[in-house]
Parts: sequence; structure tokens; C-alpha cells
Amino acid sequence: MEQALIGLVGLLIGILLNEYFRHRNRVETYSSKVFERRLEVYEGLMKVIGEAESKVSDALENESVPLAERHQRAFEAGIGVMEYMDKHSLYLNDEITVHCGAAFVGVGDILEMPKGKKREGQIAQYRAMIGDVKRMIRAESGMSEIDRVFRTVTKAKHSSPVIDYYHKNKNEREHAKKQL
Repeated sequence: MEQALIGLVGLLIGILLNEYFRHRNRVETYSSKVFERRLEVYEGLMKVIGEAESKVSDALENESVPLAERHQRAFEAGIGVMEYMDKHSLYLNDEITVHCGAAFVGVGDILEMPKGKKREGQIAQYRAMIGDVKRMIRAESGMSEIDRVFRTVTKAKHSSPVIDYYHKNKNEREHAKKQL
């Protein structure tokens, strides 16, 4: 009787372990496909944001173009980002989607502002939001972590006057954000 009970318990443990490992294998197979697709989607989002950022910058800076046309260009740039995010919403993080939308929503108001410190401050805020979303995309796509791993493996330490200046400004911005 004892041997039958041990055999039954062993059989149940074997079945449970088999199901556990089978489920885990399925998740790993599925997650690698999802990761590849998400990477493609985030790469596309980065491209769409770069194109929109260029159009918005032109609308903000090129005052030789009539205001209505600059509004239209900025609006279309923002709509292009929104359409891309709607099309690929299955793979995008909701917080990044919200942040992208918020970055482009206020551009029309900036175009209406007269030149001055308030307008420059709003432009700086818009550009900071675009920079934030690019950092979020790098983090969400896993590229930031991969960069850290590569730097650890290669032990590359780049230095030039431009890179040193970049690191100095980056550290100052991070310090200023912590102060807020």
C-alpha cells in the first residue's frame, strides 16, 4: 500500500512538473516573438516621433510660413504620431502613449504665443517632453539595458570635448530633476 501511495504521489509530482515546464517553455517561446515585434514597433515609433519633431520644430521656427499653415503642419505631425500609436497600441506601453500625446497637444498654443520668455519656456518644455519620451522608448524597448550590458562587456570609455560637455550637461539636468 505504501509503495502504491509513493508511486501515486510521484506520478502527480511528475505531471505537475511537466505542466510547469511546458507552460514555461510556451511563455518563453511566445515572449521572444512578442519582444521582437515590440522592438519593431518602438523602433517605428522613434522614427515617427523624430519626423514629427522635425516638422514641429520647423513650424515653431519658420515664421516666413503663414501661421495657419504652420498650425496645420504641427497638427498633422501630431496626428501622424497618434495614428501610429493607435495602429500599434497592442504593443505600446500606455504611459508612453499618454506622454507622446501630451507632448504634441500643446504645440498649437505655443504657435499662438508672442515671442518672449514664456514662449521659449514652453518650447523648452515641449523639447524636454520629446527627450523624455525618447528615453522612455529606449528603456521600454530594452535598448538602455542592452547598452549597459555592452558597455560592461566592452569596457569602452569614450572621451572628447563634445562627449565630456554632453556628460557634464546630462549630470546637471539629472541633478536639477532630483531637486524638483
